[in-house]
Amino acid sequence: MEMATVEKFQEYPWEVWDWYLTRIYKHRRAQPNDGHQALVRLEKLLDDRFRLITQNVYGLHLKAGNSSEKVYEIHGNLHYMRIFDASRPNLLPMPDFVEELDPNEPLDEEVKSKLCDEAGNLMRPHIFWFDEIYNEELYRSESALKAAQEADLVLTIGTTGTTSLPAVILKTVAQNGGTIIDINPEVTWFSDYAMISGGYYLKGPSGVFLPKLMELVG
Repeated sequence: MEMATVEKFQEYPWEVWDWYLTRIYKHRRAQPNDGHQALVRLEKLLDDRFRLITQNVYGLHLKAGNSSEKVYEIHGNLHYMRIFDASRPNLLPMPDFVEELDPNEPLDEEVKSKLCDEAGNLMRPHIFWFDEIYNEELYRSESALKAAQEADLVLTIGTTGTTSLPAVILKTVAQNGGTIIDINPEVTWFSDYAMISGGYYLKGPSGVFLPKLMELVG
């Protein structure tokens, strides 16, 4: 919560970049699990009735095969960066050299120059930071809320529910009479809320429960 802020980036941009690049390095070979694949099958089954609102920033849902128009990455995607200026939201792919960096070495001047555009503007990771406000253009927040308002059923999967937009989404579905199924290894207020509102809590990993749910749906 200290590092992932605009304030920290303004004061110590290279320290924040180094912190994120280390995470990119650690997760660069991450592969979708059985739960991700089950959501791909669910999208194919439901087609236009399907939306996936994700806090995952590693792009695993897109890597698994979910379509970009139906996936709302409300906390951004570490595979992209953008100019450190909210009025210029065009996304650029994270440079390929990032995957070759040694996470134990400090950022040198050559690397720093590649984290700026041709005009010398400093770039930032395309990540929603704790001291920012959700918006549609960058994070599809309005689209996510619209999907919640229209939903008959929502699956909440592996989230702690500690950020504001997912909490609003959950309450919106419940208030409109939708059903909530929470899948989580740990009990959270999401799981409590699901059961209080007439829904269900499945205690365990999504990689186990989502394929089982898809078998029932099939």
